[in-house]
Amino acid sequence: MPEVQPAGQAGGAGNGKIIEASRQFEAFFIQQLLEEMRKTIPKESQSGFGSDIYDSIIDQALAQKIAEQKGIGLADQITRALGTGK
Repeated sequence: MPEVQPAGQAGGAGNGKIIEASRQFEAFFIQQLLEEMRKTIPKESQSGFGSDIYDSIIDQALAQKIAEQKGIGLADQITRALGTGK
């Protein structure tokens, strides 16, 4: 059975997994922010189930793109906190 190492001592593959998980978490967090911000906008009279799904897809895609770029810095903070800082 392989030995489990603390995050700060994990090998290169472990660091990559931590970084990727941090980016995915940041994308999820940004998506939640976008959804909450969207709730503050008054709904149009023509909105319905289809527009809710569309809005959700747009929020998810936008959040993913933001996180792929520099993001909001959350992924970097998580990565540093887990001991694999850049």
